[in-house]
Amino acid sequence: VPVLCDHCKRPLTEIAEDLPADMLDALETWGPIDSMRVRGAGCDHCHDEKIQGVTAVAEVVETSAALMRDFIKLGTDEARRQQRQREGADLSMLSNAMVGVLSGRFDPRDVERAVDIITTKGAQD
Repeated sequence: VPVLCDHCKRPLTEIAEDLPADMLDALETWGPIDSMRVRGAGCDHCHDEKIQGVTAVAEVVETSAALMRDFIKLGTDEARRQQRQREGADLSMLSNAMVGVLSGRFDPRDVERAVDIITTKGAQD
């Protein structure tokens, strides 16, 4: 996911009306949109690229016998759902990306392009 330039990124609230309504509705379930940022116009610090590089967003799944049984008996979607509810389970890839959105590091439009459609918080669990 591209990391926004700290010098030219701008508040999401400046362009909120340009976002699809379903995206904006979903973003609001994750946290305050006034903390979210989007790509700016570019500047000397980022050489007009609007970003300061890219970073990986991942989901780590520790395999266990219980998880493998769930895959066989319940199927992929239910096994995934149950794994995320286990104590110590890592966040989903979208949840990890949304941490970056909430901190102003990632533009949510870049998250949708690189990771997944932003859904209502908890919908991917």
